[in-house]
Amino acid sequence: MNTEIEIANKQLKKQTKNTLFVALAFTGILPISYLVWFGIINKVPMETSNAATWGAFGDFVGGILNPLVAFFALYWLTRSIEIQREELSATKIELAQAKLAQQDQARTLEKQRFEDTFFSLLNQHNAVLTSFTSVNPKNSGGKSDAEYIRDAIFWKKSSLQESNAALKKHDDRCGHYFRILYQLLKLIATRNPNTSFIGPYNGANILSPTVSDDEKLYSNIVRAFLNIEVTQGVLKNQVQHLCCKVLPCQKSTSI
Repeated sequence: MNTEIEIANKQLKKQTKNTLFVALAFTGILPISYLVWFGIINKVPMETSNAATWGAFGDFVGGILNPLVAFFALYWLTRSIEIQREELSATKIELAQAKLAQQDQARTLEKQRFEDTFFSLLNQHNAVLTSFTSVNPKNSGGKSDAEYIRDAIFWKKSSLQESNAALKKHDDRCGHYFRILYQLLKLIATRNPNTSFIGPYNGANILSPTVSDDEKLYSNIVRAFLNIEVTQGVLKNQVQHLCCKVLPCQKSTSI
């Protein structure tokens, strides 16, 4: 854009110089032509003291220069309008480009704010996950809380009700982790700048089949930290609360 403006300014300066040169040339050539034609070729006496002679000379020069001056005035009037239109068009283009740049900057800042929150919450999640998957001396057999919960909700459980009861019984071991994971996945679904999530955060909307690429990206980052025991516990927790509000795994993580 700056290069185009510089080229246009150079062309305008060139046109102005050319116009001035033509005007000065005509202004000098006309009196000389008058003197040559009447004084030299036709031998008309040039009485410099005769006012009528000078009046005729002035009428001759004015009759030729006036239309020329009027032509140049009209030309530059129309040219100035064209220049104003070109400048207005260039200004509109620059404003449109500035608007797009501001929109891109706003989207970048919005995504940056989201990622700052996401990775901060992810760090908290990973800290709790490390504790959840580490060996707990209180558990027999050197098991972690994640392994203990997996065995409690799956081992010798013949019905979904028995598994649900076991999960609720051991909420003190796993509830904190599941709540953090829930908030992390909810953040991805609702606060991601490119989210496809629409409407209130409830079971019906959670099961929406539409998932944006960014949602998949961030949820896959979360899923990469989950081992088999945690994944099984998440699935069981999801089944228990699917019709209510808890884990949006079906939508966000496809675990």
